[in-house]
Amino acid sequence: MHRRLDLRTSSKMRAVVDIGSNAVKFLAAETSSQRSRVLDQGRFLTRLGAGIDSQGRLSAAALRETGNALKRIRRSLESRRMLADGRLEMRVVATSAVRESSNSNDVAQLVEEILDAPLTVLSGRQEARFSMAGAEASARTLLGGEPSLFIEVGGGSTQLGRLHPRFSAESFQAGAVRCHRELGFAAGPIRDAQWEEAKKRMEAFFPQRRMDDLLGALGRLDPKMAAALGGVSVLSAQAAQSVGQPAGSLADAASLMRAADSLRRLDMKQRRERLPGVETKRLDILPAGILCLATPLSMLGIERLAITAQGLRHGILRMWKEFDRLTAQETDASPLQGQPAGGGSGSGSGRD
Repeated sequence: MHRRLDLRTSSKMRAVVDIGSNAVKFLAAETSSQRSRVLDQGRFLTRLGAGIDSQGRLSAAALRETGNALKRIRRSLESRRMLADGRLEMRVVATSAVRESSNSNDVAQLVEEILDAPLTVLSGRQEARFSMAGAEASARTLLGGEPSLFIEVGGGSTQLGRLHPRFSAESFQAGAVRCHRELGFAAGPIRDAQWEEAKKRMEAFFPQRRMDDLLGALGRLDPKMAAALGGVSVLSAQAAQSVGQPAGSLADAASLMRAADSLRRLDMKQRRERLPGVETKRLDILPAGILCLATPLSMLGIERLAITAQGLRHGILRMWKEFDRLTAQETDASPLQGQPAGGGSGSGSGRD
């Protein structure tokens, strides 16, 4: 059932739920043509992407954790009486882990049962477009101009591209959870030989041919006008500051690699002391996440990054009216990408 907002009001209550490879995140806001005010937000670690078996199926345990996260989101929205009168419009999206799984309908069923909303599985390009739109304003402020490149590292994939003068993007199967698993990293110190081998293997996640295609589409990149967005990028910047990078919202590729090299030598207790307040389940995948961020920067000659926490959920809120049109276009690999999972025709709760 699609919830519709009472059109007699000038503002709208909207929520975006993002089912990612590492966590389920949500953002609820009151929006109008002039501004957007955050009402509630949160993230719940699920490691959905780590629960994919050899047949490409999401495990029962990973699905259970995802269901628990969705229930917590529902309770949070209910506690603020956002669901009481049907005024809340909701969009629920999923990214890499779900779009690559063979049982994505199981996730769609959870969403329908718990949140009473359809699930849209985004393609890599769609994920990139919304994420860049969400980060654009803050990145432009930090850099003092239009970013020549956006990069977002998720749990299962990394998106690179730009919005202007026309949208161009590539999605690579290199994310913090995926690379942590495929590089054989454990939740503790990473040996020197394993680390050196991992750095060599990282470029295979970003094939040179596809990087060349991306450069051909983007044109000249200003090496000091790139922006990184999302949770992995924010944590990477914190790690870089812990080894001498000046505090602030700008980071450079060399400091990121120094941070990764320092962090990978530590056990989990030492990592928690280095980065207090960060969940253990995020600390163990952070060295792989920083590699996913630093590798394409090095390949593209990027020297400096603006770091912003805004991304996919903010972009969907910003482009709410365009969501249906954009998710019906430019699918890339899976027949589910950009379409509601389960074969339905709806793509969000409520329309303008």
